[in-house]
Amino acid sequence: MTDGDLESLIDRIQRLEDQRSALNGDIHDLFAAAKAIGFDTKVMRQAIKLRRRELAARESQRNVLDTYNEAVGIGMHESWF
Repeated sequence: MTDGDLESLIDRIQRLEDQRSALNGDIHDLFAAAKAIGFDTKVMRQAIKLRRRELAARESQRNVLDTYNEAVGIGMHESWF
């Protein structure tokens, strides 16, 4: 690896970090717009997080949550509110 390779890698990383900062700003603006028209942004973030997970993982998590809720006396439909 040469000094030129190192500089090239650092330049690429810096550009990607700059792009990430710009994207984070865009995401922030979108959440602000959603909130301004009445959407619950906390719930939106949860929905996005769940969509990233595999269906089997979501079902497994829901089953465990239902089991825990049943153990503490919370009905299945109550647990989501």
